[in-house]
Amino acid sequence: MELRFSKSGDVLRFHPTGRIAGPDARKLGHAIYRAVEVGAGSLSASIDLGGCIDIDDAAIAVLAEWHSRCRREGIALRLVRVPSQLRERFMLRGIYDFDDDEPIIV
Repeated sequence: MELRFSKSGDVLRFHPTGRIAGPDARKLGHAIYRAVEVGAGSLSASIDLGGCIDIDDAAIAVLAEWHSRCRREGIALRLVRVPSQLRERFMLRGIYDFDDDEPIIV
């Protein structure tokens, strides 16, 4: 997995690419933690999964955990360009905040 991060105004953006599996899930979780720490005061964040080949269950669990944490902290976290085969796996964990023009629920 490769991961790029950017901050523009009060928006955090993550761009993981490749396969997210095994230790990459912990790496992704740590990267999100550091970015949220650095971007204190950010009101929204997006994780663009369009460049991901595959995401294992450990990585989906990490993203689900961060989704819940961001909601508790008042940060709207959206998953962007989620491949259709992954949407159901996220929805099973209660994540419905995709880039489909629906309002963000915080």
